[in-house]
Amino acid sequence: MVIADLSVRVLFQVALKPLKTHSKPTVRSRCERFQAPGSNTRGRKMFAVIRAGGKQYRVAAEDVIRVDRVTGEPGQVIEFGEVLMLGGDAPQLGTPMVAGATVAGEVLQHTRGDKVIAFKKRRRKNSRRKRGYRHEFSVIRITEILTNGAKPSETPPARPKREGKPKVEAQAVGDAEVKPAKKKAAKKSAAKKPAAKGKKK
Repeated sequence: MVIADLSVRVLFQVALKPLKTHSKPTVRSRCERFQAPGSNTRGRKMFAVIRAGGKQYRVAAEDVIRVDRVTGEPGQVIEFGEVLMLGGDAPQLGTPMVAGATVAGEVLQHTRGDKVIAFKKRRRKNSRRKRGYRHEFSVIRITEILTNGAKPSETPPARPKREGKPKVEAQAVGDAEVKPAKKKAAKKSAAKKPAAKGKKK
């Protein structure tokens, strides 16, 4: 018993040692949380982690994501049933899915990705193959995150209008000193050299 207890302690001590890090910190180690670019879920309370096309996406209401092509016409509401996690005031982790949770989204458009060229060559055999491929995607706006088996609405809700930046008043512009506009310098015409008529001997 003493030997087994000692080996467990040694294992935990090894597991709790800090990992060696590089001299330059990485993006992941500089910030507390790793966040995908363009994600706006940090400031929102309710979010969900969904699985679509073999990939996981962290989404909140009014997010626009690009997933592998789904069946559905633009303007149609689709639902994602594979919800792995719900975040917010009372986070829920699925085992592996959260029971009764769905995420609804509106299909905005179907697009294609950048072209990927697959070029194969067998040297000295006069054999080449060049083939292009463009992956198909769907752009989806997340409309709502539903729990307790609720069904999404058939029509997508109207998208909220963004408020524009407040216009600068004319008085604020008049108070600032107006600098006189600089005159453009006249362009100098380059002197043309005579063309060479022949080679010199």
